[in-house]
Amino acid sequence: MARIFLLLAITTEVGGTSSMKFAESGIWAYLLMYSLISVSYFFLALAVKRISLPVNSKTIFTTMNKRDK
Repeated sequence: MARIFLLLAITTEVGGTSSMKFAESGIWAYLLMYSLISVSYFFLALAVKRISLPVNSKTIFTTMNKRDK
């Protein structure tokens, strides 16, 4: 389910940034752009809550040491 939320966040982000070129045409284009970007952040927040990202100092240093060798 988290990957679906991430996919929805990506598609609404692309739609919002693509609609920026139409934003000069009027207030409705601005509202479309801002609403799509807002929905994108909403879906991104849902995806981040469900996808575990274990980042701590041990993980970072272990990854750095493996890359150096």
